[in-house]
Amino acid sequence: EDFISSTNLSSVGSSVESCHDQLSRIDAACPMWIEMCSKGKYSTVYAFNVEGVPMTIFRSGSTAAEFIDTTSASRCLDEMSTSPRLSSHERTRRVLGQALSTALLCQALPTALMNVKLNKFKTKWTEFDERFLRRELPVQSERRRVMTRKSCYVARAVSDRHWIEEWAKLTDRHLSFYHPDRPQKSNFRLTLQSIIKVDKLSRTDQNLPNMPNHHFLAVQTLGRTVYMMFDTEALRDEWYGCLHH
Repeated sequence: EDFISSTNLSSVGSSVESCHDQLSRIDAACPMWIEMCSKGKYSTVYAFNVEGVPMTIFRSGSTAAEFIDTTSASRCLDEMSTSPRLSSHERTRRVLGQALSTALLCQALPTALMNVKLNKFKTKWTEFDERFLRRELPVQSERRRVMTRKSCYVARAVSDRHWIEEWAKLTDRHLSFYHPDRPQKSNFRLTLQSIIKVDKLSRTDQNLPNMPNHHFLAVQTLGRTVYMMFDTEALRDEWYGCLHH
């Protein structure tokens, strides 16, 4: 076989686990899907937390499926009670999370091929691992540089499990979010006058995705709360200082 087979264990697990426990395992293993910029356009990438790897890793759905048994995981997910309005990307996230969490449980079994495939999944470095929130900042005109108080790459929450990588820019009037390669027109913008509260969020907050190497801010307005994810704690704290004051 060309993937980590989890058929037997997943079928047993689905019979003894509650849907809540199963979804908790999925969320821990594959906490979100992210629109990351690659070659000028967005690609859908999934975040994975793997035991023995000190950082969250990022894989496309097709790359992940080369190493873990998504067929068995998909059947297992079909047995769960899920909303019929589940998006295709959210379903894929759950399938991949189920497949990976089951494969990790299978590590204790004496199957050499499974361990080889899992190790390849862990160590296959991708451009997304290297560049997520770490790419070079876009070139700005002199006038725009003068106007900018702060800028960096962030991920902004579209929903609790769906995030998008953007270039964030803070000026005296606005907090704006742009496509990483197209900084001329914002995707989303807040006026600073509309912000009523800014909070640094703990990574142990159960309402946040399981991203232990990243750091979060919540920017609250009367109409909505915008969640921002940063690559480092220092960068998050700098933005908190600018927005809080």
